[in-house]
Amino acid sequence: MSDQREQVIQEWTVNLYPIRFTNRENGIKEWLVQNNTKQFLICAEELLSSLPKEEILQEFISRINTAIQFCTEQNKIAALDFSWYYGGDPIDVAYAYGLASCKGQVN
Repeated sequence: MSDQREQVIQEWTVNLYPIRFTNRENGIKEWLVQNNTKQFLICAEELLSSLPKEEILQEFISRINTAIQFCTEQNKIAALDFSWYYGGDPIDVAYAYGLASCKGQVN
């Protein structure tokens, strides 16, 4: 694996909460309030606050590290993405898939 690729992976792993996720969350909250759906926002926040945050975080970190490790061992994978599929089950999975190329920039 190239040194540049290793550095990118290390930087990403350290920053599991990029600012874009926070900005997206704040934008959604603002939109809900402006569109008279504040009660939905309140109910969603109550539901989310009841979830076991630490357990979810640790499971996420473990799984994302596994995915990153796999991708670093496969030089033909240039990017990693996720797609959540809801098939009517209240609990479902987010599938990870590797891409042979990417159009984004490495910061």
